[in-house]
Amino acid sequence: MHWRAVSFAGGTAGPSLRRSSGDVLPRLAALGLPTPPGFTLSVEDRPADATAADVAAAMWCDVVERLSAVERATGRRLGDPDQPLLLAVRVGAPDVPGRTNTILNLGLDAPVLAALVEREGERFAAELELRFLRSFAAVVHGVPESSAPRADDPAAAAAAVRDDLDARGLPPVPDAPPDQLRAALRAAWDRYDDEAGRRFRRVADPTSGDAAVTAVTVTVQAMALGNRDDGRSGSGVAFSRDPSTGSPDPRGDFRRGAQGVGTGGAGDEPQQLDVLRAGLPDQADALNVALALVETELRDACEVDFTVEAGELSILRARPARRSRLAAVRIAVDLVDEGLLDVAAALDRIPTSAMARLQRPVLARGQALDVVGRGTAASPGIAVGRIALDPATALDLVDDGDPVVLVRPETTPADLGAMLECVAVVTEQGGHASHAAVVARGLGRPAVCGVDELWVDARRGRATVGDRELAAGDTVTVDGTTGMVVAGAARLVPALPDLRVARVLAWAAERQGPPIGPAPADAVVVRAPDRVPRDRSAVVVVEEDPDVADPATLLRRTAEAVVVAGVTARYLRLPDPSVPADLRPPDVGWDGLVADPGSWAAQLVAGRLRPRRG
Repeated sequence: MHWRAVSFAGGTAGPSLRRSSGDVLPRLAALGLPTPPGFTLSVEDRPADATAADVAAAMWCDVVERLSAVERATGRRLGDPDQPLLLAVRVGAPDVPGRTNTILNLGLDAPVLAALVEREGERFAAELELRFLRSFAAVVHGVPESSAPRADDPAAAAAAVRDDLDARGLPPVPDAPPDQLRAALRAAWDRYDDEAGRRFRRVADPTSGDAAVTAVTVTVQAMALGNRDDGRSGSGVAFSRDPSTGSPDPRGDFRRGAQGVGTGGAGDEPQQLDVLRAGLPDQADALNVALALVETELRDACEVDFTVEAGELSILRARPARRSRLAAVRIAVDLVDEGLLDVAAALDRIPTSAMARLQRPVLARGQALDVVGRGTAASPGIAVGRIALDPATALDLVDDGDPVVLVRPETTPADLGAMLECVAVVTEQGGHASHAAVVARGLGRPAVCGVDELWVDARRGRATVGDRELAAGDTVTVDGTTGMVVAGAARLVPALPDLRVARVLAWAAERQGPPIGPAPADAVVVRAPDRVPRDRSAVVVVEEDPDVADPATLLRRTAEAVVVAGVTARYLRLPDPSVPADLRPPDVGWDGLVADPGSWAAQLVAGRLRPRRG
């Protein structure tokens, strides 16, 4: 078993860190950004028979060494009541948006809590403990935060979480901070690639395959406490560019006096970043500088988690921003214009699903629309479907063959199954960084969040927007580009390419990739390596098999077998453009692509590939 441990103070990321935030944090520190000290741990070749406990035990000496460096940097110690070090432990492998994957405030034990009560007050200490217990229960034991016991008093709620773990027959939260850390590390390697994660990745990125994540990174970082009630503290998520439209204006959410904001954070409704600028203008300016630096470093639009503690800004995490299909095109084109990307990289950066979605019908102009609600345009696109007010009803309607619009007060990880199947999402609460917005953008679903005056009563099967009533089963049109919810099925017309889409298509055409057209009449269609004919004079059409678990890997192996067989001509059939996939076929030299020549997605794929020569 091999692993790597990288402190934020230096070091470079290896291949196993590239798909997580673990590789970015040392780079942020090198840029001089205010990143709390910490370290990342990455297992690079975990044996198949190695348990999570084996992994954690093997790395423990490295953990102790790196933790000592964090203690020296902060002047705090884990478990020290006088100067307690609290930690955030985050699973860094690609995860399901909105599913809790970070334990906050690890390091709280009875002596530390007693000292915090004496110095900071009972409520402050109880809020820290409650957030720790809920996040620990979610990450280590799989108890969703949305189902954790609730109480107005945080101390009572914390006690209820402990009682709930006992009632479920689950082990109690360890008393000793080192044991808490060991449990967190074991859980990280136990859950990073479970069925929920695999299912989301198959839908959001069908080309990745189940084996795409070969390593997992765990980040251990000193906490910044945004829940101080001093008017100068809070937490937020900021995007360097609008994740819905791609416009070069920072967007995000901020919650005063809170720990955690964005994908599933509990507490008061988050507000736009304007609130940060109005109350803490210096910190807002520093955040904008950080966003610009991170974007230049990543050569991509970025998403940054931040905390302000007593007026001090901390950048906790940064990663390429999850964006809508519309935003993906604009961001790629704008980055070329800004000199951060070349054309080839821009074409590679744009998902084929983005072009397919942008070519879908749009609202016809001039029609009278019965607009029943407006909210944040959280994920663009237009969809028509029947209202479902709870996940079970949504899945029943899907089984009946109906397109479904999921309408909820706010979505949580428990809604993920329905969100995977619905055509659009509408929520009563939330903004650009809410659970619904992040998941919808990842799935390419239109979403309107925080609809004004929307009230959802799932138990009675109805929702109201002001004085208008929307019943379960009613048909609505959701425009995630403008933030409108329209009663009934609006009239749609074919889309025309805007200036940026037209530039992408022109770039693809200039690269003179394989021609696009129908399959040769005498072609043999193959989906697997063992079906490739051995006759060198054969004409072969290779296509994906959507019924296998890992179609991308099978397509690659089939294409390689075609090359080895040396057949006369080889063509690639592109999947139906309605399939939300980002097809990235192997560039083995193709004689042609079998697709509609007018398909924007097909033209993008052709621009990425080289034609077969000779």
